[in-house]
Amino acid sequence: MYTEVKKFSRKVMKKSLHYTFWKSEKAKRLLLTKKYNAIERSQEVSENTTQYSELYKRLSAGDVKRIKLIGDSITAGVGVLSYYENKKSKVIFDNKKGEVYYEPHHTILSWSNYFRHYVNKNFPSVDLINCGIGGKSAKWVNTNKDYLINNNEDIVFVMLGTNDRWDSSSLDEYKTNLEELLDNISNNSKLMYVLCPPPTLNDNRFSFGMDEINKVVKAICEDQCYNYISFYDHLMEYSKNNNIELDKMFETTGSHPVQKGYDEMWRYLGRELTLITES
Repeated sequence: MYTEVKKFSRKVMKKSLHYTFWKSEKAKRLLLTKKYNAIERSQEVSENTTQYSELYKRLSAGDVKRIKLIGDSITAGVGVLSYYENKKSKVIFDNKKGEVYYEPHHTILSWSNYFRHYVNKNFPSVDLINCGIGGKSAKWVNTNKDYLINNNEDIVFVMLGTNDRWDSSSLDEYKTNLEELLDNISNNSKLMYVLCPPPTLNDNRFSFGMDEINKVVKAICEDQCYNYISFYDHLMEYSKNNNIELDKMFETTGSHPVQKGYDEMWRYLGRELTLITES
């Protein structure tokens, strides 16, 4: 009798824990949807838009099978509470030497997951893979690019540089690594977008800062005619024009946006790619 009671108790507890987890995950996804809808406002590009991004045109034509995001913790979503509450997802990097990284969970309230939500809702046959790995730099990704970039990528977004402030010995080293990496991705993808990372509030810890990173990224893209979008330029202007202090959008001790920063990053990216409009 005692054994049967123990078995029954374990069974009830297991069901209870499963329900609690399911309810929690469902709540997180509902929150992501609510935040996404509040930011986007419109799921379609306005009919008055006369010039569409190359990405939007390809998505609309059904020519896109996969979008890959290459970046660091700002692409992963570090800085918002939901990042720390989620578990591992699928493997995005494995060098067979014990170094393995997982895709950030899909319910993190980050610019990359707002992007994913848009793609899933409007173009459900397209797969978005977030290869944002915390602590990584253009230097590291360039060294390990064969594990992240295939020889026939579809659409690739690249945003690297924040961690090169400490991982690269100089701006020249950062520039050399980024140039080599972007050349490789450009030659192995149908369409590439280069994103300049946002500003931070801890540049004083390093020998060069995000303003200099932004200038290097911009110079490379202008020289090579790469598609270029600067989160740095936009968020600096957004802060100034709207009288919003940067510490309302970014960590004061780290290098990451907080929720308000990630929300504005998606608004800007969505508009630049003509994916969303705001009424």
